Order: sequence, then structure tokens, then C-alpha cells
Amino acid sequence: MLTIPINTLPYQVIKTNVLNQYVVIRLYWKNVGLFADVAWDGQDLSLGTIVRNKVPLIKKHYTEFVGNFIIFDTQGQSDPEYTELGSRYVLIYLNGEEIEKLYY
Repeated sequence: MLTIPINTLPYQVIKTNVLNQYVVIRLYWKNVGLFADVAWDGQDLSLGTIVRNKVPLIKKHYTEFVGNFIIFDTQGQSDPEYTELGSRYVLIYLNGEEIEKLYY
């Protein structure tokens, strides 16, 4: 498990490298909630995904990409609000084994 720094902003682009996988995550706020796009080495893995507490951002399994990302509420079970990103709501990378433990 790896915590990836995010800011308290309604729109942001996060560039990170996890397990030698270069990933770009775009978080953006709309009237109905927080959304995410995830790209890996220039390939879109997920577009327009509404962000829910502890729900993986990448919805489809990609055999070559290892792991997934979640946004986790550190104070309860609420879906994220951009006003508390980086404090109450944190972005976490989970490798394949950690995902299995969390969901199965």
C-alpha cells in the first residue's frame, strides 16, 4: 500500500510511478461528485469514473497493469469531497495482493 499525495483542489493531475508503472490520474469535481481518469503509459485505463469511498478507480482488469487505486475516507464511510482531499480523503495505490485482501 502506498499513499499518493493529493491536494485540496477541485481539479488536479497527479503523476506517479508505482512498481515501475508511470500513471497519470486526473481528479475533477462536478456537481454530483468527484470523478477520475486514469492513464498508464499513455493508455486510458479508466475515464469518467465517479469516485466512491474504497471503490477501485480502474473498473476493468488489465492483465499487464499491476494493482489499482482507491480514495479512502480516514474518518468514516463518506464519498470524497474535494474540500478535504489530501487530509480526510487520501489516494492509495494497492498492489494485486492487497486488493485481494481488501475485497475478497
